[in-house]
Amino acid sequence: MLKRRLRVCDACAIEGIGKTTLYQRLARGEYDSVGEGRLRRITEESIERRRAAFESVRKTNCEQSGASLRRSSALRQAGGALGLHAVSQAFLTRFAGPEKGE
Repeated sequence: MLKRRLRVCDACAIEGIGKTTLYQRLARGEYDSVGEGRLRRITEESIERRRAAFESVRKTNCEQSGASLRRSSALRQAGGALGLHAVSQAFLTRFAGPEKGE
């Protein structure tokens, strides 16, 4: 079965991000891509995998009783689930911005 491959601009529209952010995430290994001549295609499966990793961490955090994890901790866990390099995880949590209410 052939994986659906999206153009960069289509992947950006789906994720709600710009091209620069998409290429940064691609360089960190958050997406899988295929080169087709001069074009770069992002696999739809990798977009779904990334979303599922963040969703599972969010659900886990919502279901925990008594102790609530901070947003940075949730992002760190999601980065681990995606298999990101430690430096990418640190970048993700450092520049994620303050939590609401802080």
